[in-house]
Amino acid sequence: MKGRRCAYGAATVLLLIGGSAYMHGDGSPRHLLPPGVMISAGPVLQAEQPIVDVYLVKSEIINGEFVVRGVKIKNRSDKPVAAVRIGWRLHLPEAPRVTLAYGETPFLGAALAPDEKRFIAFPIVSGQKILESVGGNPSGHFRFEIFITEVLFDDRIDARIHGPAIFAESAKELPVILHVPDWQGEDCEDGEILSGPCQNQECRWNGSDCYECVSCTGSICKWSTCTSCCSGRCRLEQPQ
Repeated sequence: MKGRRCAYGAATVLLLIGGSAYMHGDGSPRHLLPPGVMISAGPVLQAEQPIVDVYLVKSEIINGEFVVRGVKIKNRSDKPVAAVRIGWRLHLPEAPRVTLAYGETPFLGAALAPDEKRFIAFPIVSGQKILESVGGNPSGHFRFEIFITEVLFDDRIDARIHGPAIFAESAKELPVILHVPDWQGEDCEDGEILSGPCQNQECRWNGSDCYECVSCTGSICKWSTCTSCCSGRCRLEQPQ
């Protein structure tokens, strides 16, 4: 299978000296991205993750800031899952192999039976990480890739995942698990957008008024409002 990458055309990242600080209504500092920054977020597009897979990513604009708000995941293993850690990686669409920054959540409670799907609502990462990681006043298009980094099974087996490659080892002690309440809002319902042909589009926030669906090979885009959008992986071709 050939690797898939987002095709956004030529994009230039210009780093300027200085920083951007805006103010909340109460006068406290608020760091928003400067004009000229475009952001997208989505799952790994090249392959499904072998144990628990992130296949849809929901992002929102909250008080003017880009936030990855949650993910739709599926337990692809034959064991019940108790919790997961969700990782993120910042990169440029035209240089997908170069990681600008990386991070992950705590363990999040995610009870999943084999083959079960669930929406996990948790603020995974925000656009502020671009300023913290790149520095100065960045300009151009940045993408957050979202994936599972660790899985905790009910039998306390801990699997460490690095992209498509994995190894597993017995957990020496049960880690702290953060309870995630059931999500009551729109959860990127996938039946509607995964049943048809691949759109080859991904949600992108242009830093101004609204999300837009832009070209991205292997991705789908569900634009619900100006401030909420879901990006997902198209169905991968089955081996012959």
